[in-house]
Amino acid sequence: MSKTRWHTLYLSLFLLLLITEVFIAVYIHDEFVRPYLGDILVK
Repeated sequence: MSKTRWHTLYLSLFLLLLITEVFIAVYIHDEFVRPYLGDILVK
């Protein structure tokens, strides 16, 4: 794989993770997903 392809892959994964975290923070207000799954994703 070329170096540019690795950078694109990591950028895509980062953006997917960031969007998931923002979605959880803004829209999910329950007793499991936000306190536990959200913390696992952030760490």
